[in-house]
Amino acid sequence: MSTLRVTAPPYVPLSSRCSELPSQSSVPIILNVPLEVISIVFSKLESCDDSLSCGLVCKSLLSEMASAPLSLNLSAKASHLSSPEMSTYISNLARSLEKYFPGLAHLDLSGTSVEDSDVLNVTLNMKKLKVLNLSGCKKLSSKLCEALITVVKLPCLQTLNLQRCFQLNKASLQTILSQCASNPFSLNCVFFSHLDFSSKATDIKPGLSLPSVNCSNINVLALHNCTLLSQTELVSLTKACPRLSYLFLGGSSFSLKQQLGPDQKTMVAWTDIEAASTDDSICIGIPWSRVKNVVDTCPALMLSKLSMSAKEHISDIATLLAGTALLLPQLKALELSFLPLPTVAAVTHTLWSFKEGQGGHTSCPEVWDLTQEAGVLSALKAMNLSSQGVDCHITQASHTACPPLVMALKCAANCSSSARATPLHNAAFSASCEVVSGLIRLGAGLDARDVGGATALFLAAEAGRITAVHVLLDAGADATMANATGESPLYIACLKGHLEVVRALLGGLAKQGVQWHKLRYCDGWTPLMAAVVANHCDVVSLLLSDVDSAVAVELMCAANRYGQSVLHIAARKGSQVLLRLLLDAGGFSALRIADCAGDTPMDVAVKHSHRAAVNEFLRISAYS
Repeated sequence: MSTLRVTAPPYVPLSSRCSELPSQSSVPIILNVPLEVISIVFSKLESCDDSLSCGLVCKSLLSEMASAPLSLNLSAKASHLSSPEMSTYISNLARSLEKYFPGLAHLDLSGTSVEDSDVLNVTLNMKKLKVLNLSGCKKLSSKLCEALITVVKLPCLQTLNLQRCFQLNKASLQTILSQCASNPFSLNCVFFSHLDFSSKATDIKPGLSLPSVNCSNINVLALHNCTLLSQTELVSLTKACPRLSYLFLGGSSFSLKQQLGPDQKTMVAWTDIEAASTDDSICIGIPWSRVKNVVDTCPALMLSKLSMSAKEHISDIATLLAGTALLLPQLKALELSFLPLPTVAAVTHTLWSFKEGQGGHTSCPEVWDLTQEAGVLSALKAMNLSSQGVDCHITQASHTACPPLVMALKCAANCSSSARATPLHNAAFSASCEVVSGLIRLGAGLDARDVGGATALFLAAEAGRITAVHVLLDAGADATMANATGESPLYIACLKGHLEVVRALLGGLAKQGVQWHKLRYCDGWTPLMAAVVANHCDVVSLLLSDVDSAVAVELMCAANRYGQSVLHIAARKGSQVLLRLLLDAGGFSALRIADCAGDTPMDVAVKHSHRAAVNEFLRISAYS
């Protein structure tokens, strides 16, 4: 029973820490705390159950909860619901939010199976909602964007995350930006991904029909993993969003086919349009050809061993991106993860060159590539400043669980290459543990799979990167997730002979409550078989020492799809040391097991003329 009040729900968080039980007529202890503090506490509770538990202690707290800028994360609870269950859940949720949480500021439905009608139902009466996270809601259609603005009309909405909503298209982006221009709207951070800007998107007219005047308050825009963004579309975006402070384009591809018209060949850069009349503003016409010339002087591009055609293509892309950045006078950072390194280097070189050309009086946007250590460190610095409320360029909802730039950086940390590798995949395989931990702090998904089904932990285990393995395991990476061929991190580490990685994974699996010897592996091959086939005696010894004698016997008798036990595999290798290690650990129990060809381990040794192996079998047979 709660020590706050006899009639309070028994599950009030941390109530057991109170030492005294006040009388029923007394004021609950928690009410001695200023209501402003209680409001902040409420804003940090992301569970509906926890918030209601606190609020139902008394009417005063319930009233305070109604006005508090709550931040609710429903993704974990709703992500596994079926469609009928989701419909009921959303209906109940909408009523609860309207009744108990009218001051809701941050709603996270990411990764759930909600549909357009569900989102509209939940948000219809949320007039104070400032952050709406719908990332990974794959059932949402392109019609949702218009409905959110014309039907629901969220007057306080500042941040909208629609990444990985794969039914959306470039018309969805056009709708959001156009509505921001034509209506009084507070939206300033928009996140999309996987929009197709190619000519194959036949249902949409080419290019973007965006307002061409200073019309938008948007200062953070993410377009991750979009297809074939052209020069026309990027310039349209700069006109529609002239106040952009952060532009995220990681994982996107670009088209050079659509060119600007004759009247758009000169860019106006390094000026705030609203301050163009002030004495300290800088307004200089910069031809695209001049940007191209500066790009071509980049040392990283000039000294690369690429073919001339490849260099020219990279130069054109770098010109497009550098020119886009120059058109945004308030731009602080341009994120270009997974673009070729010479492209990123050329863009960085060009932006710095133009800054120096202005005598250093203009700010130079940073270029972030989260596949590189420098980019990760710069992003971490920006995240820390944003979390502390230092970044004055971004309007932030008070007490929201995730500041807009922090959410954008999380999106960037989860963008992917054409092979669906995330920055964490790259870091786990080749970067320092500081980069791995940095990406995790940015919000990188621990268990994302690349095109081959490999997780970051799998790649770290395969490469023998013990520090990365420790960092990933400590962060909660799933050590059981196998790749597309059924190989787990433990299996690949055993096959590669990375002893310390195997030791770390065994410890990680034990902490996760997983018995590694009971897991199913590809074609029936166990980690012990992998170590045996690669002749890694030290790994075999470690695996056998991790289990008791009964389990060791089970491992000896286990067969793969070909009926082979570890003794069959060891007999084929012919290693006397390996065979002795296995036989002494209980392998004699599998001496008479035949494989699919009808051969026992002794038969295999004889067929391959491994005399030492045959002698080892004879030795153990004499004692069995």
